[in-house]
Amino acid sequence: MANESRVRQAGVACAVGGALWTIALLPAVPFHDAIYGSTTAYRAWEGLLVVVDVLLLVGVAGLAGSGAAGAGALGRIGLGIALLGRTSFLVGEILSFARGRDDAMFVPLGALVTAVGMTVAGIAVVRARRWDGWNRVLPLLTGVYPFVAMFPVLAITHHKSDLIIALWGIVWLLLGIALQARRSPAGAAQRAAKAAAYS
Repeated sequence: MANESRVRQAGVACAVGGALWTIALLPAVPFHDAIYGSTTAYRAWEGLLVVVDVLLLVGVAGLAGSGAAGAGALGRIGLGIALLGRTSFLVGEILSFARGRDDAMFVPLGALVTAVGMTVAGIAVVRARRWDGWNRVLPLLTGVYPFVAMFPVLAITHHKSDLIIALWGIVWLLLGIALQARRSPAGAAQRAAKAAAYS
């Protein structure tokens, strides 16, 4: 039951992180020059993104703890890669905050590694069938989104789209809601055993 509680808390963190991701990045669309033109404004913005990355890292850890990806190697590998990607994101945002300018290595690498990891983990979640309905496809959607939206725009225009990147936060928000809604297999087994004991 303690693990189930931690998964739900991680779901809250992921949902809040996803919402804040979108809230933080949407103003960069109309106010890009204002944010990047002031070191104070930029560092305040980056400080928020550091918080966001911590919350999303907790969310991925919660997905790993939920058992949704099953017990196979595919899920473990995918979630390990995703955790590495979110850690790279966090390091990049901390460096951006400290330097007062965008990190050119850890943040882009974090986006790619997170996308790969969540795609692999998402396939494992779909195959494991421990989640059902719309919840089951959300980890995969979280991983696939950058490949179908963010990266193609960057490849075509040679510029990142703050709007497209901001919308990734909505997918993370939905993943967090799914984590809160789904119960871990261990928790379900404990409840079944308790019910059988009282029957």
